[in-house]
Amino acid sequence: MTLSAFYTSLKRYGFQDAHITDLVKERKLVGPLTAAELDRSWPFFDKELSIVEPLVVVALGNGVLEPLVRRIDRIVPFWRVTHYAYRFRKGSRIGAEFDEDLKRLNLALWNDD
Repeated sequence: MTLSAFYTSLKRYGFQDAHITDLVKERKLVGPLTAAELDRSWPFFDKELSIVEPLVVVALGNGVLEPLVRRIDRIVPFWRVTHYAYRFRKGSRIGAEFDEDLKRLNLALWNDD
């Protein structure tokens, strides 16, 4: 999935004005987030949430969702979507999976039925 495709998908499902950020503000390693990385970045992320006051927090992958659920101290719905890094997996359907995830989120947030 290219960056252009990422933003096209966001726009297609009404998330073109979404606030996009990273849980960890600086990263030197590849792989799962470390406790030290989370501890260093958490105060900045927590402050960012208090400023933005999001309707929902969307985590790109379980590696981000799990620390959010454990650490967040306010009531905000969480939603997990497929992480774009999975595009490197053999036979990846990342574009289609990401689109499907955003479609489900769109329906969950704005479906009046």
